[in-house]
Amino acid sequence: AETVTQRTVSLIAGAGALEPLSVHGDRVSIIGDDLIVTRGGNRQVVATLDLEGFGARPVLWSPDGEWIVVLAGEQGAYENMELWVFNKAGTVSGTLVGGLDRGMLSWRIDGIGVSPVVVE
Repeated sequence: AETVTQRTVSLIAGAGALEPLSVHGDRVSIIGDDLIVTRGGNRQVVATLDLEGFGARPVLWSPDGEWIVVLAGEQGAYENMELWVFNKAGTVSGTLVGGLDRGMLSWRIDGIGVSPVVVE
């Protein structure tokens, strides 16, 4: 059996919100309805979200730094939330799961690692 202990995720404060940091140094944020990846001061709009009546925030990068998970739900509600996934190029997106309540997230890719980083 594998034993893991969670460590702190690297988060950077900016634009009035926490912006998760990828292994490549990319930051992700939502400004208005735009999901934005920032690297070295250059901003790229990855997707324009339909957030009418919803709140959303990026919560996690994949361990390889190529995918972003966004937690979305009704404004002010902490139940029946959805996880949305986007590749950082903005060419692939979708809903991973719905009907979530509060919880912790982590992402594992065999041969690459886990995000947030854990110690075995």
